Amino acid sequence: MGVNDRANERKAAKKTQTARGKAVQDGWKGFVNVELNDLQKAECKLWRAHPEKIWNVIWDLEAAGYKLTISCDDRNGTHNVSMTCREPKDINMGMTLTGRGGDVQSAVAAFAYKHSVILEGDWGIVGVAAPRITDEDYVG
Repeated sequence: MGVNDRANERKAAKKTQTARGKAVQDGWKGFVNVELNDLQKAECKLWRAHPEKIWNVIWDLEAAGYKLTISCDDRNGTHNVSMTCREPKDINMGMTLTGRGGDVQSAVAAFAYKHSVILEGDWGIVGVAAPRITDEDYVG
């Protein structure tokens, strides 16, 4: 093994340590596991008729420093809305809550309903899915 090989190995090891340290410092705990039952799904569908109500939930959280992600899952024919809290003093720090629907409006309604009605703004009252799960589609 030559000098350059050892130097390259040290660089690679240092990058790995830095990446691990960054993940730990990030503080992400995982996805909040909230699945809607049939009654809740029916109530959530009623929320779609009030776009100002559901989007105000999104904008209030965004203004509080939450990260918003909207994506399309072509394989399952759904849209996904997720918000992650990164504010250290917030009760939801490190957690991600999601909503899914057939269109963006439905996904936002599912998210807003979960946040406002089921969890009443405190995502910690239910458990979080294991952080090793990286696929947003895992949470319904």
